[in-house]
Amino acid sequence: MGLTNIIVTVERQAVVKQTEKLYSYLNTANAVSESSTFAEINSARNVLFMAKGLFQVLWNFKLLPNWIEVEEDMNRIEQKHAYILEQKRMEQRRRRRT
Repeated sequence: MGLTNIIVTVERQAVVKQTEKLYSYLNTANAVSESSTFAEINSARNVLFMAKGLFQVLWNFKLLPNWIEVEEDMNRIEQKHAYILEQKRMEQRRRRRT
């Protein structure tokens, strides 16, 4: 059985809308800081998870020309979340000791 190329037609407006949604997700996921609550950080992590799913779809269909930058942004945001959570956990441990 040979490989067949399948052509999928996608409306430009649909791609633009989904790309805008991806950037909106990234902005929301990035909008946390060390002063954010655990709930806010977990919400941002969930939004980042949705962004990763949408990114994967756009990437699979080769509809995201700047995919490298977007992937780097997602990785940076994920690292930011991990750092903030670690800082908050360390602060909680310090408070318990005193």
